[in-house]
Amino acid sequence: RYCLKGPNNPFEVDFYAMTRGGGLRATRIDRQSVNCIVVDSEPQDTHERMMVAAHVAINSAGNTVLARDTTLLPNIHGLAHLVCLVFAPTVEMRTDELKRQYTGALCGLGFNPNTGMSLFPDHDIELVFDTLITQEDLDHVNTVRLAINITVGSDDIISEWGKQAVKKIQRKA
Repeated sequence: RYCLKGPNNPFEVDFYAMTRGGGLRATRIDRQSVNCIVVDSEPQDTHERMMVAAHVAINSAGNTVLARDTTLLPNIHGLAHLVCLVFAPTVEMRTDELKRQYTGALCGLGFNPNTGMSLFPDHDIELVFDTLITQEDLDHVNTVRLAINITVGSDDIISEWGKQAVKKIQRKA
């Protein structure tokens, strides 16, 4: 018996999990997904792209992550990093030696103040910025985080949700 594979396209995109624990597993996109094969239309562009999934499962052997109902986000430089910075509960920024520019970030659930160790290291994401992230960008990230906290964090506001509330949020954005 022979196991045949291919044909393979050199421009086919491979995906991987962003978390530390997920990096130890192979990542596969469900064969029924429109994104199961993605061909890189701009191979000269080395910036990272992001795919999100509505459903993520681990196979029975525990060595492969399977993503279903996926969406490939647009090729906007820095988008993957900004999404992580917006939605991570805790972010620790990394800078160059002279502290002149941000070089990356550690995103996760936080750390134990007694030990200084990560609360859940397998779910931490170590970002290395491939795009210039400025203090102004971080100010915008914090503004979005504040808006999400205000909107989602208040029972009064949630009870008022409807078309008018959505329009109000959109106007303020």
